[in-house]
Amino acid sequence: MQSAQQDKQNDHPDGSQYNSHEDQNDQASNSLTHSFQTVLLIVIESLLTLLLRFDSPLRKCAYPLATKGSLIAICSYLPHDEVYLTFTFKGVLLDSQMPEHKQRADVIVNAHSFEIVNAMLSDKQQAVDKLQVRGEKEQVELFREFLYELSINSFINKSLKRFGKKQSSDKDNHDKSTEVDDESKTDYKLKYTELRKKHHLLKNEKKRLSTEVSELQSRQKFFSILAGIAIILGLLIGCLGWSI
Repeated sequence: MQSAQQDKQNDHPDGSQYNSHEDQNDQASNSLTHSFQTVLLIVIESLLTLLLRFDSPLRKCAYPLATKGSLIAICSYLPHDEVYLTFTFKGVLLDSQMPEHKQRADVIVNAHSFEIVNAMLSDKQQAVDKLQVRGEKEQVELFREFLYELSINSFINKSLKRFGKKQSSDKDNHDKSTEVDDESKTDYKLKYTELRKKHHLLKNEKKRLSTEVSELQSRQKFFSILAGIAIILGLLIGCLGWSI
């Protein structure tokens, strides 16, 4: 390998420039890997925060660890990497380096990457038991209980069931409101029909009264004319009798 690199350096007009290019490539690769790891940790941290917010049993398991401020070191193989989890009352903080205020981790987890992922996704205790967890006995037990309760698949299923129940409840409420609206419309129609009937009756009654008033007025005019004629005839008869 060294002779090959030396041959490449000899073929190149400037060996130091060749090494500089290799260093730049290594730095770019490391920077890309670090950026990807940072994004991945942010995603997992956000997911854990979401789980703790909506999953009450999981929040109860995390509370003793948060009270102690426990630091969990996860050492994974294939690929080889280390991640540190710090339990706080605000949630679980993830970092690729050990926090400055800590000198050592309270709990150390050793496992392959797929085993860690399986323990987070699966709701089976066997997946958690396969992990090598070392540290203070009390904190190891607390962290195992947290892992037993932690199940992303279970959380998704619960969320889907809640969402389904909410949709069903909304549908039932919508059906009930529709029934109420239909009943209200029926009541309004009945009331409207009754009002129309009453209006029709009042209208007929008004016509009848108008007719009676007209008849009374006609009779009054007739009797007034008769009374006037009778008075005139009485005066004429009185005048004739007086002249005789």
